[in-house]
Amino acid sequence: MADKQWHLITVTHNRDGEAKIYKDGQAAASANIAPKQGSIDTTYSTKVAQDGTGTYNYALNAKIDHLQMFKRELTANEVLSLYKSAPSSPKKVLVIGIDGLRPDALQAANTPNIDALVSNGSYSWNAQANSNYTWSATGWSTVHTGVWYGKHGVKDNSWANSNFSQYPPLMNRVEDYNSTLYTASIVHWAPINATLLSGIDKEVNVSTDTAVTTETQKLMQTANPDLTFVHYDDVDHAGHDYGFSPAVPQYISAIEAIDAKVGTLVNAVTSREQYAQEDWLIILTTDHGGKGTSHGGSSVEERTIFLIVSGTSAAKGALAAAPNQTDTLITALKHLNVPIRTEWNLDGKAVGLLP
Repeated sequence: MADKQWHLITVTHNRDGEAKIYKDGQAAASANIAPKQGSIDTTYSTKVAQDGTGTYNYALNAKIDHLQMFKRELTANEVLSLYKSAPSSPKKVLVIGIDGLRPDALQAANTPNIDALVSNGSYSWNAQANSNYTWSATGWSTVHTGVWYGKHGVKDNSWANSNFSQYPPLMNRVEDYNSTLYTASIVHWAPINATLLSGIDKEVNVSTDTAVTTETQKLMQTANPDLTFVHYDDVDHAGHDYGFSPAVPQYISAIEAIDAKVGTLVNAVTSREQYAQEDWLIILTTDHGGKGTSHGGSSVEERTIFLIVSGTSAAKGALAAAPNQTDTLITALKHLNVPIRTEWNLDGKAVGLLP
């Protein structure tokens, strides 16, 4: 259909001339076809997207995967039951991490690609990172483990005292649950893979944000990833060089450059040959904000981050309650139907998804 997704379309009609159209189990339209010439009883062959005579001049601009016909009108409950029993689309997640991106600066910048993701999902400009130690290693550890620094132990970029044996990255939990799920991480900052995410299916370290985009495009077109994490670093570099602030032109320029790369990634996903049969969730977040030309402390500017959860399975609009950094990968696992176990002792929860 027009949104490039698979849907269950059901058309019913009775001998009184009442026709109903359902989309994914829900009533979408109705029409009175009683005045139309012809009869429900016909010797014409069945034709899809044509009228009974074959003279209708419009073609069906869609693909049909399965066609089923009934000899009677279906009730609304029967239509809903058909939808619920239909095979589900494979679920996929792309998590885009943009290092050092303040939400107020993101809102101030011209970012049409990220704006489109916001419009197609749920979001918060007031998500919360760690209450202190707002370093990259601390933030990305929290994103990936679903727990705060008091549990995972990382308080600076030395990664000292990490406790990943007790609180492993959730991408590893995905592998433990189902090793056939393909997990990948493509990062500009190599310690994320070297220290945090070892043991997943594919780890790629690159030296530029452009290379992050190129490698992710390649992955989307040549492989079949289920959970992918990518990391961009140039916005953080601009913050350190010029200042973490929406009032700093160089910082805004770096954000706008990343937006173009995000657009390329989204296009790589939607251009996949199997995309129409897949259910993609795209999550955007950051590890920390910044103040002046640094971060690492407990100020509001350093702790306040953003979270965007986008896709057909995402709820729409601003999140009513501010989410936490710990929610990010838990949301990804929820979408992938990976059970979240109480014995993991996580601090986050899934947010921004449809019931």
